[in-house]
Amino acid sequence: MVFFLLFQAIVGYRETEKKEWNERNKAVLQRVRTLAFAPDVEQLAYVHVLDVMAAGVIKQHIDSTRVS
Repeated sequence: MVFFLLFQAIVGYRETEKKEWNERNKAVLQRVRTLAFAPDVEQLAYVHVLDVMAAGVIKQHIDSTRVS
């Protein structure tokens, strides 16, 4: 198990990727977009969200080539 954890890019998380969100979540995502991106940046249709545990870790890695 420890060997496997050494090669995981993200440890202690859950994730989802969606195109449609409820109204409450849309408001949160809009606040993030406003802070993170210039107004002229085209947004992707799908939003990828990670929920990382307090003890979780996101290591340096190359993510999906679909969004890079």
